[in-house]
Parts: sequence; C-alpha cells; structure tokens
Amino acid sequence: MLVDGADAAQWQTWTKDLGWQVIAPAVDAANASPDLRVQALASAVEAAIRNAGVDAARVYLAGRGSAAAVVFYAISRVPDLWAAGIALGGSPKPAVDTNRLFSANFTNVPVLWIGESGDQALAEKLKSAGFNLEWRLAKGVTNGDVFQWLAGHQRDEFPVSIDCEPTRPRSRAAIGSGWRVRRQRAQRRASLDAHSGRLRRGARPGGLQLQRHRWRPRRTGFASSREI
Repeated sequence: MLVDGADAAQWQTWTKDLGWQVIAPAVDAANASPDLRVQALASAVEAAIRNAGVDAARVYLAGRGSAAAVVFYAISRVPDLWAAGIALGGSPKPAVDTNRLFSANFTNVPVLWIGESGDQALAEKLKSAGFNLEWRLAKGVTNGDVFQWLAGHQRDEFPVSIDCEPTRPRSRAAIGSGWRVRRQRAQRRASLDAHSGRLRRGARPGGLQLQRHRWRPRRTGFASSREI
C-alpha cells in the first residue's frame, strides 16, 4: 500500500517480478488532511482484501519523501492493518508534531526508515521512546534489501497481546473500545467443555479472552513536539 499514488508506476516496476500487488488510495494527497488520508488508506486496504485477494497478513505501508511522515502517522492511527511499514527518505517529524504518535501502537508493526546521516539522531530518539523502528543509511541499500526486509514480516491476526492507544478515526472494537485482547496458549484455550459440550463460563471461541482495562495515555518520551 502506497501513501502516495504518484509513486505507483515506480513501485510496480520494482515489484513486477515478485508477484506483489501495488495499491494506492484514491485521495488528493495535496489537499487532504492527515486523518482523511488515513481513512482513504484503510478503505483501500479493506477493499483490496475483500475484492482483490490480497493477503491481510502481508499488507505493507510505504511512503517516500514527504509521504514518509504519513507512514508513521497511519501506523499510529490504524495499527491493526499493517504487517510492517517502510519510509524512504523524508522524516517522521511532521507526524511527531501532531502529538498523535503512540509508541504502543508500533509494538506489532515494525518500521524501516531509510534516511540520511542527519536523521540518525531522531531515529535513536524514537527508538529510545519505545518505537519499533529500524534505521538504515540510504547509501548502499538496494531494492532487494527493502523487499527482503518487508517479506520477513507478517501480521498476526490474533497476537498474543495487543497494547495500543484508541486513536483510530474509524475505530474497530478491539482498539477503540478500551478492551485488551489476549490469546490463551494452546493448553489454556477455553473451548468446548469435554463433558457438557458447552463453552465454559468466560470462554470465547478461538481462545480469545477479553479483559477490561483502564486506558492510560502512553508517554512516548517527548515532553513536547518542539523538542524534536
């Protein structure tokens, strides 16, 4: 999934031998607000999964230049859609300045930021704040390196734990309602009772147990966006 549809032709050239689908949202990137762009990305992903046979476990978000900031913003807003993200150049600084980046929302969505030497300090600051970020110097990185890194990640539909902030513009129940979902391990999964043939009390199909928890904002390590 590309943040900016203007890059589609280039990415199609890069991926034609890999069998990957290149998807871009139908949105005017120049005039759309960040949240509208996120909603357009989410709609495009859901449509591709529903209609084009896209593997929901292997949806990657990519942005180049000024679109790199949207990669960080979109993952923070809709972390349940992506297996991983990649930012080619650019900077997450505009996303940081929104004060709507939450490190918890990157727990299951790693990001590879390929930048210049001057970007390393910000990358280290983000990593120290808990962001699941890998930074590489652009010099020497090949297209093959990028796709190999992306292919090494896939989204777990039911991760062992989900810990994220309810920030999604069009939130799903698992994120927006303040529920923490925990998958029980095989031996403890609550399934059909062997004797009664009924679900045990408090059990849910598929081994999912919902636990209520109080929502507390996560500190990202930045007292103010002006510090970045």
